[in-house]
Amino acid sequence: MNRKKILTRQQLQEYARRHSEDPLSRDVVRMAEERRHAHYQAKCRKKRKPKKYLKPTDYLSLEQVAKILKFIKAKESRTLNRAVRNEMIVVLLLETGMRASELCNLRLSSLPSYHGKLEIEIVDGKGQKDRTIRISEYLKKRLGEYVRLYHRGHSLESLLFRNEQRKKMTRQSVYGKVKVIGIGAGIWLYRKNGTLKTRLSPRTFRHTFGMYLLDVTGNEFLVKDKLGYENADTHIYARTLNKKAGGAPSNE
Repeated sequence: MNRKKILTRQQLQEYARRHSEDPLSRDVVRMAEERRHAHYQAKCRKKRKPKKYLKPTDYLSLEQVAKILKFIKAKESRTLNRAVRNEMIVVLLLETGMRASELCNLRLSSLPSYHGKLEIEIVDGKGQKDRTIRISEYLKKRLGEYVRLYHRGHSLESLLFRNEQRKKMTRQSVYGKVKVIGIGAGIWLYRKNGTLKTRLSPRTFRHTFGMYLLDVTGNEFLVKDKLGYENADTHIYARTLNKKAGGAPSNE
């Protein structure tokens, strides 16, 4: 294969099929796929422009949040443990604005019931930075109930959330769960190649938290601190709120 050529996914699949008996073909395809992905990411970064406003599908209305929680609750009769975990994931993302990767790294030692403070400790967040997120009494109570139900006798280093194989959840796994919830709740649905999809993602909850926090407090510094931004432009939330107040279309 030409090392300078970026192969499409179809070309990679065809190469793997033709050389299936070659023990090195799998490594060759993997390296070519990594190169293709890196090339695509570089193109996206080059074309990407800073947003001035959040799109209507970047954050949720209160009605949409209620639809999501109602859908999760409706699943409890069939898969109680999974539904409770998924609800806790959504509530945490909404109430803290943390990143999906930060959620996956949460351990019991990070929670109020173990260190006594009304906050969650984020260890090795983006840029390997630690920070704390102050939370409500409501969220502290919900977390305490969740730990009593599903982590009785576990050590402080136990992960708060684990997948169906009882291993650490990945960022991709959280995205997948949120996508399933979004489709089930009917949030921003569209079809691509005949498949039903949703624009809902964990980042949507992060933007929703930032929007409502700024709307209530009017303090951009607080939003920046809570979300763990360093150089990001938090003015995007203020501009979006001003645009909405000026009669822009809602996100329904």
